[in-house]
Amino acid sequence: MTIQKKLFLSSVLAIGALSLVGCSLTSNSEDYSSTAVAASTGQITGTVSTGAPSRFARVSIRSMKDSSNLGSAIADKLGKYNANVALDKAPYLIKSVDNKGKENFSFVKNVGTANVNQLSSLALMLASKTKPADIFNASGSSRFTGALKTSIESNLNEAKSAIRRVMDKFYKNANVAGTVDPITTPITTFNSGFDQVLDSVSINFSANSTTANIQSAVDNTVSLASLSGTAALTNIGTALDNSSMISSAKIDAVTGIVNKIAPIKAMLTSFVSAISSSSVTAGSLSTYFAEVSGKTFSGTTKANLIAKALSLKTKVNNLSEGIALVSTTTVNALPAFQVKFFTELKDGGVAANLVLNDNDMNLVQKVADGTWKFVPNNQKASLSSYFKYTKNETAKSFELVFKAENKSTDGQISALSVAVPGLATALTGSSQTASTPNEKFKAMVSSTDGTHYNALLASSSQTLVSTVSLTFADNTSSTRWVTIPKRVASSAQPADTYFPSVTISGHSTSYIKNGALSFAYAVPTSFTPAFLEAELLKGDSIVGATSVTMADLSLTASSAQMRFTTLTDFTTKYILRLTAWNSEENEAFSTLWEFDPNAKELTPELISGQTYYEVAQAGLRNVKAKWMFNADGTATYTLEDFDIVRTFNWTLAGGKVTLVNGSSTIEVYYGTNTGDRGTPTSPIVVMAINGVNKVWYRSETDRTALVSDFITLSSAVAITDATFSNKVVTRSTTPTNTLESSYTYKSDKTLASNVNTSLTGTWSVSNNKFITQKSHSGHLLIDTHVLLSLDSASGRYETFLFSNNSLYMQIRYFNFAEMPTTTPSTGGSSGELPAAVKGKVIDFVYESIQTSTVYATNDEIRCTFSSSGLMFVKKLPNGTDTNIGNFTKVGNEYLWTDSSSNLSYMLSMKTDGTINEINVFTTPHTTSGNFLGQFKEKK
Repeated sequence: MTIQKKLFLSSVLAIGALSLVGCSLTSNSEDYSSTAVAASTGQITGTVSTGAPSRFARVSIRSMKDSSNLGSAIADKLGKYNANVALDKAPYLIKSVDNKGKENFSFVKNVGTANVNQLSSLALMLASKTKPADIFNASGSSRFTGALKTSIESNLNEAKSAIRRVMDKFYKNANVAGTVDPITTPITTFNSGFDQVLDSVSINFSANSTTANIQSAVDNTVSLASLSGTAALTNIGTALDNSSMISSAKIDAVTGIVNKIAPIKAMLTSFVSAISSSSVTAGSLSTYFAEVSGKTFSGTTKANLIAKALSLKTKVNNLSEGIALVSTTTVNALPAFQVKFFTELKDGGVAANLVLNDNDMNLVQKVADGTWKFVPNNQKASLSSYFKYTKNETAKSFELVFKAENKSTDGQISALSVAVPGLATALTGSSQTASTPNEKFKAMVSSTDGTHYNALLASSSQTLVSTVSLTFADNTSSTRWVTIPKRVASSAQPADTYFPSVTISGHSTSYIKNGALSFAYAVPTSFTPAFLEAELLKGDSIVGATSVTMADLSLTASSAQMRFTTLTDFTTKYILRLTAWNSEENEAFSTLWEFDPNAKELTPELISGQTYYEVAQAGLRNVKAKWMFNADGTATYTLEDFDIVRTFNWTLAGGKVTLVNGSSTIEVYYGTNTGDRGTPTSPIVVMAINGVNKVWYRSETDRTALVSDFITLSSAVAITDATFSNKVVTRSTTPTNTLESSYTYKSDKTLASNVNTSLTGTWSVSNNKFITQKSHSGHLLIDTHVLLSLDSASGRYETFLFSNNSLYMQIRYFNFAEMPTTTPSTGGSSGELPAAVKGKVIDFVYESIQTSTVYATNDEIRCTFSSSGLMFVKKLPNGTDTNIGNFTKVGNEYLWTDSSSNLSYMLSMKTDGTINEINVFTTPHTTSGNFLGQFKEKK
């Protein structure tokens, strides 16, 4: 485990910090920044369904009034969701994504019921004449235009009427009134009524045009109708639009299959009830499975499958509401149906398909005696595939795994190959064990395998439809396709709230030596897991570790105990892995906790009366910091050279120090120079503050040796009024803060007022300190300290200002830049552009300093610099090139003035000839307060 050396000031910021929490849709928010909900709110409720409920689907809502993200919610096990939204953000656009990555959309003008299904997506397409995904995923100014919003609001009811005409015979077959609304009519039952209509059809939108193809939900080779978004709504579903007319023969064929759901559901209910019965036997379960000579259930025999079903007795409660027919096939010259069903678990979880893996087909058939039974699916191997995300104390990673397994002695696997979208080469599986009959083959992409990993990240697809090829020892082969949701993108890993948490007193193997391990845990909040698993592994790392024992954890509990009476070897590491699986078992999130035989846990002797040192970082400079844990229960933190001192009370419990006047916790253990837990080989002590590892030192000598480029405040670098006069103070990117705007400290010692900022007060310099009494958004900025440090690249001093907020015990961090005051020269370009930009096209990213109606933080532009000195600016992604004209040399900088937008762009260069930044001003740029922000070159 490598120690991440992070800015120490960030850990101090956490101590006693005031958290400003905004309300979002639910506690299960994801993907969006927390946004304060207006005082006047309403609720949107509905069901996410495609026939069977979309259990635990992620629902996202955006305002079509101002295109803002309102947050997200998680549907429950029946596809129900609810969300609180601000009434002044109506109308609302809604998106759902199920565990297979399938998207659907909906729209409502006001709060109330808003179902999300394939027919609500179709209604949105017909009303807007735009693909629903294109509407929801659009960005910037192209997202929600007034014309688009008006089109949806004006045409939505007529679009629903067109759908009623198209679906009329389906409605009648399901005894559904013609007035049913796919969006606003509540769904109260599954596999009957309106939900039976959803069981019947699937809808696919063409990639490059606004065309919706309606197909049979069970047999996708049966095309029912094609609806064009360009067709008049009054024509759709009538003889005026033949492409939307569905023949009676096709409807009868589709509804004939869907009508079989009721007896199949009755059989599955009976089967699940039998499994959960206390009197269940192999004989009683045998009646649910048909024998077909020479055929297997995904590589296993009927007897093995029944044995597995018997082992589920303690877990299964009953059949979850709603099943789905996936496809039709033929077994023994008779129709059989692939069925997907979910079971409720006794601890409240929901799992798919019960006995077979999610990627395997559960086939049912009506046999000679008139009953429905499971029949073999004629697959020689069981197949599973999943994304597994893992988090340890310092980092996150992921694996994409494909695994095939034989569960009988017939047709052993000899090779496995997987073609994954975006990967140039196939993944070749390797045998995991030579044992018979459970020979396993696994192919994997990990976050450490370089080429495959980068190619996978480059794929923009939300789902991966991968091709799995199996070759068997008898020279036969099989090809399967699996769909896996992809959450990782552009190197970004899922948020911490996707992972289960685990709490244990410490990292020493002493916690497992008594043959049991007690620990606390919590389920994730960003998705609803189907079940939790706890596994204890033996090994120095998760790679190659061997399993000691496993246990299922209840979703409704918060603590557990694992027993392992055979555990005798404590000379190596052990790892507790806590995994939360989704209901489809195609996505999992694991949290790791390591136990080390050499870990020395925090004790009163290690903390009481001790002094710990570290090298903290101020900007790009190393500075000295010191903690003193006094025996009387007080602690003092000193950031030397800044005259910053903090005093706390501390307590020790469960191997961790808690600071009494804050929420921060500190854990201490010895380590080597590489940061691994182990026998101490140096004075290094590893301290984890709020789970972030740092290196602290017991020796002042070792710590001091690393501080080499710090310039101590002295008379030689005294702070004067000139240090701040006519300077722009800008917020640093680290560690953090709530001050949003730039401020100009003028020579008359008043604080200037800027756009959207009410700022008053005075400042002075005394004893090398910048002193001000100023209130901004309820935060008091006082008693600030200044560090002058030498920029070795330029040979110039940089000024850093640290403000000590005594009210909330926060430290704010700013730096200073000179205000441009040079009068522009006249007479053309005044020379040539630097070689770094001349004749080149360069992308920049905006760092907002003040609120601007032109650019916002993280906006991107593309600048084209001609050889003659012209500059063309294009706002990405969809802007047009604007000719700003030629430049004027201002000192060592290059100025372009855009008269059409009243903006000035000033390019500055570094001493090594590379680009520093482009500052943006309102014209004239020399006027105090006109500075807006800067663009940095996109890397």
